[in-house]
Amino acid sequence: TLKGRVYNDNNANGAYNSGVDTAMNGWTVYLDTNSNFKFDAGESSTTTDTNGTYSIASLAGADYRVGIIRNDAYVTVT
Repeated sequence: TLKGRVYNDNNANGAYNSGVDTAMNGWTVYLDTNSNFKFDAGESSTTTDTNGTYSIASLAGADYRVGIIRNDAYVTVT
């Protein structure tokens, strides 16, 4: 299972800080299996919950490229 969190890093420290950073609810997170930096049919995806967390289950042990379909009001950094 691959898990993570999508959030607005309000204090720009590169880590999620409860009460400081804003969790991003309803954002689509996907596995970019063909490494083309866009969400394609057949790629596993999920949506973040109210805490900004996501989980994609039943994955084989491997390296995965995770993509986020961002809202145009935000700049995405990793």
